[in-house]
Amino acid sequence: MKKIFTLIAMAAMAIGANAQKITFNAEEGKLASWDIDGFKLTYVDDNGKIAVDANNCYFGTAEEYVKYEGRLKTGGKSGAANNITLTVPSAGTLKVSVRTGSNSATDRNVVLTQGDETLYDKVVQESDAVSVTMGEKDNNVYPVIEVPVQAGDISVNYPTGSLNFYAFEFIAGGNTTPSDSQPIDLTLEAGTDIGKALATAMETNPTPSAIGISLAAGAYTTSLPIVAGCDITINGNGAEIDASALSEAFIKLADLTEEEYGKKVNITFNDLTITGIPYQLIYANKQQYLMNVKAANSIFGINGAAKKATFDCNGGGNIAHLIIDGCTIYANPAVDMNGGFFTSQSSKAVVELDEAETESKEISNSTLYNITYNRTVNSLRKNSQEYQSYVVKNCIIVNCGKKGQFLKGLNAGQAGKTGNWDVNGNIFNFDGEDISAEEAVVDGVTLNNIPGVVTFSNPETGDFNYNVKVSEGVSVPEKIGDPRWTQTITTGINEVKTAAESHDVWYNLQGVRVSQPVKGVYVSNGKKIVVK
Repeated sequence: MKKIFTLIAMAAMAIGANAQKITFNAEEGKLASWDIDGFKLTYVDDNGKIAVDANNCYFGTAEEYVKYEGRLKTGGKSGAANNITLTVPSAGTLKVSVRTGSNSATDRNVVLTQGDETLYDKVVQESDAVSVTMGEKDNNVYPVIEVPVQAGDISVNYPTGSLNFYAFEFIAGGNTTPSDSQPIDLTLEAGTDIGKALATAMETNPTPSAIGISLAAGAYTTSLPIVAGCDITINGNGAEIDASALSEAFIKLADLTEEEYGKKVNITFNDLTITGIPYQLIYANKQQYLMNVKAANSIFGINGAAKKATFDCNGGGNIAHLIIDGCTIYANPAVDMNGGFFTSQSSKAVVELDEAETESKEISNSTLYNITYNRTVNSLRKNSQEYQSYVVKNCIIVNCGKKGQFLKGLNAGQAGKTGNWDVNGNIFNFDGEDISAEEAVVDGVTLNNIPGVVTFSNPETGDFNYNVKVSEGVSVPEKIGDPRWTQTITTGINEVKTAAESHDVWYNLQGVRVSQPVKGVYVSNGKKIVVK
């Protein structure tokens, strides 16, 4: 999957004083062994297949990566005549940068074992990489394997076929996971209560090193929050989750010790629908995590009676990079305002958790409706900082934030130092009116928006198929907003009814739909209206 980060400079992954890294230099060739202050690599190569050569490759994440210029090629599958052993001097974390180098190799796994314990056993594929724009060129960035280890030998095996290793890194102490901690990988059938299923799995593994939840197309529920302090990935495969039974956040991060402050975790949602969210989607729980959060091809329905922010870091850590791609996020207009889109108020700033970090929010190819209606979109621990950047591209944004101030609201309603704006091809509406002109300039930067008025089929029920009316000569992309919805384009924007004329669906303050309003206060199209 291609990710473009033109506003975020490449950051080499820092090696602290307690870290040792083994890399490979083609000019030195294959050594007898590699030893970096007690972190040692030895090998058996009876058939002379292991070799070192020059090869450029990036490893890390789309936001933080490092380039290597040499690799260790195993030349075949592991066995008695071909294998690698790592020796670590103490407990800590082992990081392995490895790829196959072959698009057709889809069954080659890397296996890390220590004593009788399997630390890692998964297939490595070229498709695991993400494409990142670096200047004017796209490069693949491959993920890094990361596992907790104890002092002693670790066997590195590749039982199916040859692999290419670019680096082995050992980090002593720090934010390590107990040696008995293993990842939790759940594949759940439709009808399952996700929160309960995970809670059962965590009874025998209370501090997992990572959580992966795979669902099938179908209906699920959840009545318990996901409470963990590790990477969390939910692959929905089209699943629909009813979260209305929750009395807490959907994801609530676990407590940290003081030594763990600044712990980095990745939270990923992919190809799912979550509706009836009464509290936060993600709550940092006033803990000092530094998160990367990505939501792709997903729908999130907020039923915000609890008035909590969707992404809530209040009083705790922060989200370094928030990526929303191909999603719909909407709040129920029949319920008094949801509690905001993002907050890190009274929290740590990103640079206070990691002084080398940047902070970005990227929203692309997405539909946002009634999020923080008539309120500031974001509440930030520190706003208007040079390390913050904002990307909003090809989105439909209706009744979000204060009128004409959605973009400014991303920066907590401030205009200041932040000049890192990449905004293009969006439609902005408020109460049935086109407000593209009001969103045209922020922090002195002129932005490119599309003037038009959007009418959704039935947003109250989560149906965001839409018609967009534009003036003659206005160009609209083949798809704008969340691409799953059907787009109809008509011309004649002057014929669009005003907001006062187009209130087709009405609710009283108890959320009950009424066919004909009488005297009183009602909600229609996400707006409170007084009928006299």
